This record gives sequence, C-alpha cells and structure tokens, in this order.
Amino acid sequence: MNQLTRTAAIVVAVALVISLLLNAWALVRVAALKKELVSLESQTAARITELEHEVDALRAEIARSREPDWLTWLDESFDLSGYREGEPLEVTVTWGLLELDPGSDVSIVCVPAGDDGGTDVVEVEALHLGGLTYSATLRLDPERDWVCQIVGTVDGTRKASGRRLLDLRRKLSQSYLVVEPLDTSGGFWTYLVRQDPLPPLEPYRIARVEAEYSPGDGTRTAAEVTPQGDGQWLVTLPEPAGKGALYLTLTFENGHVDTVVLAGLDEVRGREAILDPTGTGDG
Repeated sequence: MNQLTRTAAIVVAVALVISLLLNAWALVRVAALKKELVSLESQTAARITELEHEVDALRAEIARSREPDWLTWLDESFDLSGYREGEPLEVTVTWGLLELDPGSDVSIVCVPAGDDGGTDVVEVEALHLGGLTYSATLRLDPERDWVCQIVGTVDGTRKASGRRLLDLRRKLSQSYLVVEPLDTSGGFWTYLVRQDPLPPLEPYRIARVEAEYSPGDGTRTAAEVTPQGDGQWLVTLPEPAGKGALYLTLTFENGHVDTVVLAGLDEVRGREAILDPTGTGDG
C-alpha cells in the first residue's frame, strides 16, 4: 500500500505541475491576446479618425464645388491683321466676376496646359471696364493650349478663380473640307475641293491633296488632282456609279494626314468634314 500511495502522490504532483504550467501558459497567452486586442483597437481608432478626416475633406470639396464660380464668364478674341507667323499672338481676354473688394487689383495668370512647373507664366494686370467686368491683352504662343486664372481680393483675402482653357489652338486650326460639284454632265465629273476658312497659321493648312476613285468593286483608281491655289483643288474622275466613292487624302503643312471618304457622289454638296490638324501623324 505504501508503494501505491507513493505512486499516487507522484501522479498527483505531476498533474499539479502540468496544471500549473497550463495555467501559466494560458495566462501568458491571455496577456498576449490582450496586447493584440489593445493594438488592434488602437489601429482601428486611428483608421476611423483618418476616415473621418477624409470624409470631412470630401464634404468640403463637394461644398466648394456647389458654390457659385467666382469667375462667372470668360471670353477671348484676337485680331489677325498684321500677324506674322512664328510671333506671339495678341489675345484680348474679357471676363466677369461674382464679387470683388472695391479698389482691388485684378490680374490674369496664364500658363501652357500641362506646364505644372509654371516656367512659361504670363501675367498681366487687368483693365477695369466697369462693374465687375475686366479685360486684359496678352501675347501668347498660338500653337499651344493655355490655361488661365483670374486673381483678385475678396473680403480682404487674395483669391484665384478656377482654371479656364483658352480655345486658341482649335479656333486657329479648325476648318471645313468643302466639296462642290462643278461639272457632272459628261463622261468625267469635276469637283472643287477647298479648305474653308483657310487657317491663318501655315501649319494648319492643307499642303497636298491626293484622290482615288472606287466604283464599288473594291478597286481604286487614282483621280486627277489640279491645284488652284489659295487652298483649292480640282478633282476629276470618271462618271461615278451608284456605289462609287471618292477617297481624299489630305496632307497638312505640319505633317498631319487625314483621309476623307465621300460616298454617293451625286449627292455631294458643301461641307463634308471638320478638319482639326493639331496632330503630327496620321489622322
């Protein structure tokens, strides 16, 4: 019995030791979990605060976007008389403001679109035309897109308007391809092809016209093209069949190429395509 008692005592002791070890491990694990929970709670609180700031910023941005634009309108005009290619173009910009402190200096600041560094800034003080209307004349490169802001003082604080794009390059480059039938009575038909209006800047003018005629069977035959000067060409081709089409390849002075397809040639009248040769490759 003594031997059994000693064995039982040993078993009980081992069990107690194991229990103590398990309890100790459990306490250590609980402490670790508690630290993890505290850390997670802290991270969650920080993220919630960050999200709240982002939401506040977004609400403020939405509120600003709903405010009336301080710059109510803006328009530009230019006089091409006497303009020499390669030189800056004088552009008159006129605009209206929603409000302004009395006696405030007002100016317009323009930079080329995409010039975030502001290396080519053009700033001109405005002329007061009366009320909240102002004007300024700037000298700008007409072959670049310009983004402008108006700067003035409102409630004692200098304020800049939203950015507005001056549409110079499109206005100076865009024209129409006009195709007009001149003689469609014989075995050959003649059309007058012209660019209208003729752009004031040389790079946006048509330098060469090539023409091909297809009777509708998938084949093409070169048509006769005779330059007439001043942006005009005569195109002569055999009398077209009902499914015939005329393919005009237009090469501009700046290297831009456009291809215009005219089908149903017996119905061709007047303007057939808008030309915008502001690229440098195939159109």
